[in-house]
Amino acid sequence: MIIYLTNMHGQEVAVNLNKVTYMEEQGDETEINFSCEAIYVKESLNEIHEKIKKGR
Repeated sequence: MIIYLTNMHGQEVAVNLNKVTYMEEQGDETEINFSCEAIYVKESLNEIHEKIKKGR
């Protein structure tokens, strides 16, 4: 499943949830980890879970 989130530069990024190893909140941002890399997004874990529920 692919969802669209906002990176720390305000740009929309596509995240393939099948490739995510884990997600962790880091203050006012969320760290999304893949096998060899991580990105930081503005959405909270709750906001990400809501997007997943809606099937976005």
